[in-house]
Amino acid sequence: MQKELTIFIFFFLGRCGHDSPCQQLCYELHDGMFECDCKTGFTLHEDGYTCTRNDSVTDKIKEFERDIGLTFVDSNEVDSEDSVRFVKHVETQTSAATGSPGLCVRKCGEGTCVFDSRNKQTCRCPFGKTGSTCQITNPIRYPRFNGRSWLAFPPLRGAYKHVQISLEFRPESWDGILFLAAERDDLVGDFMAILLHNGFLEFRFDCGSGLGVVKSEETVILNQWNTLSVYRHRWDAWIQLNRGKRIAGRSKGLFSRITFREPVFIGGRGNTSGLAERFPTDRGFVGCVRLLQANDHRYDFGETPSGDTVKSQEVEECSTDKCTRSPCQHGGKCVTTTNSSLCLCPLGYTGDLCETILDLQVNITKIISYYFVN
Repeated sequence: MQKELTIFIFFFLGRCGHDSPCQQLCYELHDGMFECDCKTGFTLHEDGYTCTRNDSVTDKIKEFERDIGLTFVDSNEVDSEDSVRFVKHVETQTSAATGSPGLCVRKCGEGTCVFDSRNKQTCRCPFGKTGSTCQITNPIRYPRFNGRSWLAFPPLRGAYKHVQISLEFRPESWDGILFLAAERDDLVGDFMAILLHNGFLEFRFDCGSGLGVVKSEETVILNQWNTLSVYRHRWDAWIQLNRGKRIAGRSKGLFSRITFREPVFIGGRGNTSGLAERFPTDRGFVGCVRLLQANDHRYDFGETPSGDTVKSQEVEECSTDKCTRSPCQHGGKCVTTTNSSLCLCPLGYTGDLCETILDLQVNITKIISYYFVN
């Protein structure tokens, strides 16, 4: 008879960052939430964010957790009476339920079960779906990318000799692929790409006889909206970041036209290989994009047939502007989730916007409050 092991997992509203309560490790989930974890040799405390050194028995439990995978319950299991909201229970599975090792069995609705970088089972949701089990319908107007995400549009047309690209994006990290269009999916031959490397914008293009690289002199501004203009005519190109100085460059060789047969990928590499030989990074973009225009075509990020997106992976709706519309009071910090924003109130304040003063009569060392902003 096999024993069934129950494992408790906590996840919080918001995103990882300097202000997250996680003591050691922090991982972002699909639906605007994050969970805390601990390094090897430690276990997560009952509060969901502090870590205590464990013994060999706890190590075996964590190994069991990685082996069986986890299934989160729906959001209605959140304990609304506590100031920190978290899921208190997850469904359990025995090793017999998983079948052969490496089989991904988590229920994902319309999504696909995959293993993440920590070898945990997670759901890869289709376009317009989000949530831990892809249970939330979330129409995409302005996409947000998480480093594993990408959108695919039809191949570029009428851009073999001349192209002008306008892009508005809000980066959350220094490296990532923003735009990629190529002749072949292994990058042998013609291609054109816009990427971030160490915070600088690079426009890379090859007309078939030699690489050209045009690099910005200034870095992008993290967590702010940036604008980029790219112009290419045959061998020659220039870029302009945030309406600053135009930086010019030129590709090598005699060929001057680019053939595009592969989809246009936004936010990541898509199914493209061979990046290591061509690019300084193969990481996906982390952040939001709200405008992409190539020549006279302004792209609609919606799904076909009404929009231009033909395929996607793990794309969410960008919610960065919601804090501007709902500022927190009394020094509260606003963070965004997929469908709303919330205020993290300092000690002594409560309410949707931290507008209510609390009369504290007890000795409390630390309170972290999470409140929804409608």
